[in-house]
Amino acid sequence: MLHTKLIKDFSEMRTLAFSPPYPLLDTIEDAERRGKRWRVIMAYERNSENTQWVAVLPDSDESQFFSDGNQLNGRWDPGHDIFIPEMGSPLDLHGKPVSLSSIEEEEEEADAEEAERKWDIARHRARENGSLSWGQGEC
Repeated sequence: MLHTKLIKDFSEMRTLAFSPPYPLLDTIEDAERRGKRWRVIMAYERNSENTQWVAVLPDSDESQFFSDGNQLNGRWDPGHDIFIPEMGSPLDLHGKPVSLSSIEEEEEEADAEEAERKWDIARHRARENGSLSWGQGEC
């Protein structure tokens, strides 16, 4: 199971069980010197030494993804919890490529199911209240 931790304090970066990559620390130190906002997302699995890091610089809409000694530049999509590199496929917090279109399709399906569920609840309540007789509002 993937665990995540949101870090917004530089001193917290130095006390983590997992050592952040030096380029990540350099990025955060530079942002601090320039007075820029930043946050870091740390993603890890228990009993694993693999840790992914995403440095998010919201003022510039830039992000960096660090995993297994690799560093990618791009942007963080907080709505989908994915990193979109300048070149290549979007990555999830496991560092695995994902399809943005399939994520959006799943969201559309979930939204349609939620809308149908709300419609069913509203029809049921209307019937209970006597404001809708059986057969009305049926398709």
